[in-house]
Amino acid sequence: MEQDRYCNDHALNQTVSRVLLIGLVLALSLMGIGSVLGFLNAGALAPQTVSFADLPAGLVQGAPMAFMSLGLIVLLATPAARVLVLLLGYVRRQQWLFAAIALMVLSVLVISVVIGLSK
Repeated sequence: MEQDRYCNDHALNQTVSRVLLIGLVLALSLMGIGSVLGFLNAGALAPQTVSFADLPAGLVQGAPMAFMSLGLIVLLATPAARVLVLLLGYVRRQQWLFAAIALMVLSVLVISVVIGLSK
């Protein structure tokens, strides 16, 4: 029984580690692409904002700041993805207290994003 729990804990920890690593590598890659594009197009990394709605068009056009912005979004979303993976793992293992806590944390993160986007 204890061995099964250890295997489950280890598997969940490995999954969380993988999600964090993938998020970090993806974010850094996107920001790296944006940096290279900015250096190739002198002055294209001037401080500017890219709205969430304009992000797809900016990526298609190869706008450096669009890649930088998407990289930051991925970097900020990575911890939320971690909480989601933990929530799913706790539900799967029927650890309801930890699942409820993870759900509350995820809810706070989602609410803060919604409030931030509405301003």
